[in-house]
Amino acid sequence: MKLPRHKEQILTYIADVLQRVPFVLSAGVYGSWLYHLESSDIDIALVIKSKNGVVDSESYRILNQYRTLLSEEICMDVDLVPHTEDEIDDLNSPLWYPKSNPSLCYLYPLVGTLLIKPITAVRQDYKLEDVAAFLIHENRTVCRRQLTRTVTGECGRIFVSKMLHGTANALTYYACRGRSGFVCTPSDLNDCFNKFDFYFDLDSRPAKEYLFESKKTFNFNRALNLMKWYEHLLGFVLYGCPTSKDYNDFCKQIAKIKKQLTCSVVA
Repeated sequence: MKLPRHKEQILTYIADVLQRVPFVLSAGVYGSWLYHLESSDIDIALVIKSKNGVVDSESYRILNQYRTLLSEEICMDVDLVPHTEDEIDDLNSPLWYPKSNPSLCYLYPLVGTLLIKPITAVRQDYKLEDVAAFLIHENRTVCRRQLTRTVTGECGRIFVSKMLHGTANALTYYACRGRSGFVCTPSDLNDCFNKFDFYFDLDSRPAKEYLFESKKTFNFNRALNLMKWYEHLLGFVLYGCPTSKDYNDFCKQIAKIKKQLTCSVVA
């Protein structure tokens, strides 16, 4: 693709910055900015390092700082959209969904190589469980993107809301996959957490309490903890029981974080 010289200069600068970030495996620009002079924001898809889709929280903090730097330096709104390696082979991830796949197929590379084929070349239909799985994936991507921007005000409220519906969406996914009836309404978030734990022998209570507290008190550090919890949740729901220990262990870690917060308030 041949771009105007000023756009090539902007992308050269962005590529130089992102190449210095050790956990960025690949990056590329997609969307309308490549084709329209009047577009005022740049969309950049990133694939970043993770362990089974769980990202080191410090990576999000660094991306938040780099996005601010890039936006200020080029005087444009730079939108970083983080993805992880688990999405590359998961056809229900946002990388492959018809909503975003066509644009990502025409990615302008900045760092490394992210080879995305047209979804039409790899699958021809979607089942109910695929759509339900995509919703779980999409909420993770939306919240990851928000971590690179801001979680204050209304953005924070939406972030917490998407997290709160994690177990509800998980139960919907299992019902669609097993062609079984729904075990509870997704509107009753407390019951969804209880049913999720009951059916899969998990203990989400610390995460549930932390989430409901976050409706009243929320900041960037809370967002990082919730993001890691959700990444563990998605790993268990979509990739199975071997990750159940990791999920429970992180819920226990949240209990320790809650205890530390309580002690600091009392002190």
